[in-house]
Amino acid sequence: MRPSTQQKLTEAQFFLELMGKNEGREHYAFYLSAFLNAASGLFDVMHNEYHDVVGFQAWYESNVEPRISQRGDLRWFIDRRIQAQHRRALVLRTELEEVGFIPTQHPNPRRPQFRLERPTTSRIMPIPGTAPVRHLKARWYFASVNQPDAWTHCDGFLERVNAIAQECSNRFG
Repeated sequence: MRPSTQQKLTEAQFFLELMGKNEGREHYAFYLSAFLNAASGLFDVMHNEYHDVVGFQAWYESNVEPRISQRGDLRWFIDRRIQAQHRRALVLRTELEEVGFIPTQHPNPRRPQFRLERPTTSRIMPIPGTAPVRHLKARWYFASVNQPDAWTHCDGFLERVNAIAQECSNRFG
């Protein structure tokens, strides 16, 4: 992969990692905005680095432009980037989820160290008069999307962007 394309991809991964580490904190939206800017900007950087390579333009027009066009599967994220950079702040909502701290890795290695578990009902009752201990953590969601949460949504976007960059690198060096 060419250097500027790789750097833009690494930048997006960096901000996604910060999103994971800062979920529930008020500055989460700053990292989200930076992630969207880096991940969406990869297409411009890639086009700039590869535009003079024979065959690139035809490949880009048939494989990338349809995906970032108005009806493309990546357009929703590009529109959120345009909104955050040029129009108004992203609208997020938060939900509190009960957290079960299980000292095992999350199936996705870029996710925080502890896996969030859905609330469960225990058959073991606390000592009478003692309230059960509950751990709650805020999870951020795009206001217009119920599921998945913002981090998971962005992780899926980055996987698709990374696949495009890898295909470009494999074909054109």
